[in-house]
Amino acid sequence: MVVLNPRRSWIAASLTVALAAGGACYSPELHDCTLSCATSADCAGGQVCGADKLCAAPATAGRCEQLATAPDAGVPHDAGPARPDAATPDA
Repeated sequence: MVVLNPRRSWIAASLTVALAAGGACYSPELHDCTLSCATSADCAGGQVCGADKLCAAPATAGRCEQLATAPDAGVPHDAGPARPDAATPDA
């Protein structure tokens, strides 16, 4: 018979409970137009398989290609033009 150290048993039990509790709380973020599908059964809850064969919310389904090619708003630059931090050594 194997006798375990009580402290190690407590650590193992705590780790098991923590992993089980963490797994029960898993809820992934669902993003439209990221998963290919053949039928709506291939998609996560709340999503359907669009005509473009991508999972998306019902309001977006079938328009993923159209949404992917929408122009980007761009990001304004907040820095001035690049300039050297110090003069070049003349040695």
